[in-house]
Amino acid sequence: MKRLGLTFAAVALVACSAPAVASATPWRIVPIPVPAGTVLSALNAVSCSGAEACTAVGYYGTTHNTGVDRTLAERWNGSRWEIQPTPTPAGGGLLSGVSCVSRVLCVAVGQGERGIFSEIWNGMAWRVVAMPSPAGGRSSLESVSCSSSSACMAVGMQINDAGEQAPIAERWNGVTWQIETPVTPPQGGALSGVSCTSASACAAVGSVPLGGVSGTLAERWNGSKWEVQPTPTQTIGSWMASRVSRSSSARPLVEVSASVVAWIPSPSIGTA
Repeated sequence: MKRLGLTFAAVALVACSAPAVASATPWRIVPIPVPAGTVLSALNAVSCSGAEACTAVGYYGTTHNTGVDRTLAERWNGSRWEIQPTPTPAGGGLLSGVSCVSRVLCVAVGQGERGIFSEIWNGMAWRVVAMPSPAGGRSSLESVSCSSSSACMAVGMQINDAGEQAPIAERWNGVTWQIETPVTPPQGGALSGVSCTSASACAAVGSVPLGGVSGTLAERWNGSKWEVQPTPTQTIGSWMASRVSRSSSARPLVEVSASVVAWIPSPSIGTA
């Protein structure tokens, strides 16, 4: 099973207000507890429904080279982080995305040796909720966004036996998960971030392979289907859009982040 994220033992928190001002509270490091016996851990995603209600998810392991990865969730109560017990699917698993709509409802997604899965927090405990796996290859989920308790979208990718990638998406209706197949570009692709403002309005971003490097990919959900949106891609290096945010305004796409994940030599620029 592929391990995601970086191992760390602290997180930075900031008090945010709108609009931001120069006197805003500065970032500070806050210690995070780890389960007993942990030798390797990572938090891959975080979601806050309020200043005193944040949930971060990831995984931990008790050995460096062998053993089973276990799901990890931690809760911020405004003053400290606390570990929340989470069930781990048989064979091991990790959590890669989380979205909280309130103190008593968070949805997390991840993958394990036996496929993709979700976990739901009801204010008292986490429980595993099965997800259908798209046919044709091994799937992984990277991100989830919930606009309400009955409207979530999770996105990721699938790789078949030939090594070809295809984006995947699944929608939560409050009871079950349903596959909502995104558009697969001719060269393949993957989705790594999603943001939803309603059950009929989501934006997802990711990457497409471009002859040894990668370019950006964006798709939009309108409540019934996914549609590819044109995105600019740099002509030098390998780029991917990793996160996206929507607002309820007339211009719903607020920000798409793209990061260099590889760099190729250029006569005019040199080698980085």
